[in-house]
Amino acid sequence: MSIELRSSKLLVALCLNKGKSMQQISKLLGLPLCSYDLNKIAQKLKADGMLTNLEVSPKGIFAEPTEQAMERVNVYAA
Repeated sequence: MSIELRSSKLLVALCLNKGKSMQQISKLLGLPLCSYDLNKIAQKLKADGMLTNLEVSPKGIFAEPTEQAMERVNVYAA
């Protein structure tokens, strides 16, 4: 599975599961991603304007989706 597809799946799941870490979400989705890969994805999504309040802590990687991310997810759902 490509990194772009994984990023898209994580973005949709982040919009639906606010407050959960990216590690928890990737585990729920069955995506085999390590913290390094999740951090790279999170940084890319933040640079693209999809995430805000990116926080990397020992408990996990947390972020909030932006309005732009919500609109993109709505396009995926349509």
